[in-house]
Amino acid sequence: MTSVLRDRVVRLYLIGQSLSSLGDSALWLALAIWVKTLTGSSASAGLVMFFFSAAALAGPVLGAVVDRVRRARLLVIANVLGAAVVLPLLFVHDASQVWLVYVAMFAYGLVNKLIGSAQSALIADLLPADRLAEVNGLLRSTREALRIAAPLMGAGLFVWLGAPAVIALDALTFLTAVVFLLRMGVREERPTPSGHSFGAEIAQGARFVLGHRMLRWLVLGFGVAAFAYGYTESGIFSAVGDGLHLGPAFVGITGTVQGAAAVLVGPFAGKLNQRLGELRLVRLGLGGYAVSLLLLTVPSLPVVLAAMAVAGVSLPLAGVGLLTCVQVSTPKRLQGRVFSATDLVVSVPLAMSVAIGTGLLTLVGYQVLFVIGALVLVVGAAMTLATGANRSTPAEPVHEEPVPV
Repeated sequence: MTSVLRDRVVRLYLIGQSLSSLGDSALWLALAIWVKTLTGSSASAGLVMFFFSAAALAGPVLGAVVDRVRRARLLVIANVLGAAVVLPLLFVHDASQVWLVYVAMFAYGLVNKLIGSAQSALIADLLPADRLAEVNGLLRSTREALRIAAPLMGAGLFVWLGAPAVIALDALTFLTAVVFLLRMGVREERPTPSGHSFGAEIAQGARFVLGHRMLRWLVLGFGVAAFAYGYTESGIFSAVGDGLHLGPAFVGITGTVQGAAAVLVGPFAGKLNQRLGELRLVRLGLGGYAVSLLLLTVPSLPVVLAAMAVAGVSLPLAGVGLLTCVQVSTPKRLQGRVFSATDLVVSVPLAMSVAIGTGLLTLVGYQVLFVIGALVLVVGAAMTLATGANRSTPAEPVHEEPVPV
C-alpha cells in the first residue's frame, strides 16, 4: 500500500477523486429526502436514484468519447460539468419544480459514468499492470468509507442549512477535484484516430469483450452474479425484523459493519491480487458473498453481524478483481469503451436485482431469497472458470509508454 502512495501523481489523484466522491455520496440521500419533503411521496423520492441509474444506458457512448480524447483533460472537463449540473437545483422551491431534480440527476448520472470510465482509463495509462489492483483497492476503500459517513453528513447538512448547502458542497468538491487533477501535471498524447465512424467505435468495446475469451466469461459471469447483489438490500429488513426481532433502525448498524469491513480490506486487495490473480480474486469475492447470504438465514445476532462483515470483505475483492482484469487485458486505445461495456453488463442486472429480490421476498420469504441469491452467485463464479485462467495476460502492453509528468 505504501509503495503506490509514494507516487505524487497517484496521491493527488486519490485525494481529488475522493473529495469528488464525498460530494456525490452526500448529495444522493439529501436529494431523496428533499423530494420526499417537497412532495410527500416516497415514490417520487425513489425516482431520484432511478433517473441517476438510468444514465448507465449511455455508458457505451461515453466510453467511446473517453477513447477519443486525452483522459486527464476530459476528467477536468467532466468535473467542471458536474459542478454546473447541480447548480440548477438551487432554483427548486416547491413540488411543481421537482422535475428539475430528475433532469439534473440524469445529467449527474451521465457525468458520473463519464468520470468512472475516464478514471479507469487514466489509471491504466499512468501505472504498470502490477500496481493497478493496489490503486483500485485504495479507491474502493475510500468510497466505502464515504458510503458510511457522507450520506449522514449530507442528511445532517440538509436538516441544518437546507438543500442549497448540500448542493453548494457537491459543486465545491467537483471543483476541488479539478484543482488536484491540474496539479497532477499529466501530459498525454492525442489519441490516434481509428478511422471508423463514431457509431462503429461505440460497438468496439462490446466486440472486444465478446471476442476475448477471458473477459467474455468473466464479464458474463459477473453479470449473472450481479442479479443477486441487491438481495441483501431487499431482505436485510426482514432478516433484522422477522429473524432477530429488532427494529428497522438496526439495519443502519449492519450497514456500518459491512462498510467498515470493506474499508479495512481495500488496502490489501493489491497484495491478494498479486498472490491469487484477478480471476481467483473475483471467485473469492463472489463465493464469500454467497457465504454471507447463507449466514443471513440464521436468526442469530452474532451470525448476522458476521455475515455483513463477510459481505463487506467479499464485494470489494470481487470488484477490484474485475476492474483490474479489464484494465490489464484491454489495449490502451479501448480502455474507455471496454470499461463502459463491462459496467453496463453489471449495472443493469444490479439495478434489476433489488426489484427481483423484493418480488421474491413477498413470495418465498427472506431465508429462501438468500439461498436463491447464494446459488446465483455460485453460478456466476462458476462461469468464470470457463476462462481457463486465474490471472489476466495483456493482449498488448497496457502501459505502452511512460506518461510524462
